[in-house]
Amino acid sequence: MGSRKSSTMAKLARSRRGAVAAEFGLVMPLFISMFMGMVEYSFVYFTYGNMQAATRDVTRQLAVNTLMPGQAEAELKRRMPPWASDSVTVSVNQSAPSNPATNVITMTTDLPIAKATPIGFFTKAQTTDISSSVEMKQELPFVEVGA
Repeated sequence: MGSRKSSTMAKLARSRRGAVAAEFGLVMPLFISMFMGMVEYSFVYFTYGNMQAATRDVTRQLAVNTLMPGQAEAELKRRMPPWASDSVTVSVNQSAPSNPATNVITMTTDLPIAKATPIGFFTKAQTTDISSSVEMKQELPFVEVGA
């Protein structure tokens, strides 16, 4: 009777049935978390790139006098991804608004990192902001000479 019990235990010890399923169950959550992290931070970098480009473009429009400072925030929000446009904060400062020859326009945009992605899997608990700042000298208005 004892040898029969030990032979059954030896068969179970040698059996590999179910080992793959158990290993899959242990490793798969890690791979899913890594994949979700890559996707989420890809959205963050995409949003950050859009925010930098929009800040630069809108500041350029202000510098060449094609956009008024009061329109800058609406224009920047229009250029942001839909999941981030409501949460971005914009500040426009001018060093000498009355003198275009010396005026320097500084535009700063800030966005909480938790709002920089539509997923919110890992970034929901983070409190840091992503920001972009651009400084440009205002160009003088074009005046046609001798016309």
